[in-house]
Amino acid sequence: MAPTTNRSRPRISAKGQQFATVVVGKHQDKFIVHEPLLIHYSDFFRAALTNGMKETEEKTVTLAKDNPKVFEIFVHWLYYQRFPNKAHHDDQELVNRYKDPDVLIALYVFGDQYQARQLRNAALSALFYHTLKSDFYLPYESSIRFAYRRLPTDSPLCRLLVDFYCQYAGPEYYRILNDGYPVQFLLAVASRYAELRIWDAEEDLALASYLEPET
Repeated sequence: MAPTTNRSRPRISAKGQQFATVVVGKHQDKFIVHEPLLIHYSDFFRAALTNGMKETEEKTVTLAKDNPKVFEIFVHWLYYQRFPNKAHHDDQELVNRYKDPDVLIALYVFGDQYQARQLRNAALSALFYHTLKSDFYLPYESSIRFAYRRLPTDSPLCRLLVDFYCQYAGPEYYRILNDGYPVQFLLAVASRYAELRIWDAEEDLALASYLEPET
């Protein structure tokens, strides 16, 4: 299966459009989405909806373990190619839900699990800019544990979380512990601190260092 590329967006205004049903979460919330959008932006959905198996025939995909609130923001992004924004008069509940670093981390993880590279880059970019503008607090240990459970430790998001803590975290972030930070995360932070000390460097973070290349 060829990966999704930067080909033109589907023409969803054309007549005779195909739709797919995505059933999300333990309560089986149903989302009706243009099939071409799902196929265009996610290799997972492309495979599920075109491989000739049960999902292809029924045009239904079930994501039993995913969060419907996160999936709804993914659907918003599919259609608008941006996240909810008050300036665009988007629904206020969606705007409030999006303005949370935990949600952006969940969106990135969703994009990793379902092979949606452009969503990963969009979520990471939003987390980067909102954090640098001080719109967001730094992600706490619960979100970092979630990211480290679901992603490779050398993933762009995990690297960004390490750099965020090296650059911006004060002592209070290490005092507010529930179940604690992942050991791999603390080791990465310590290693990064050592690099900065040896180089006597104070680097400004650059978004391009974390984005995945276009294919």
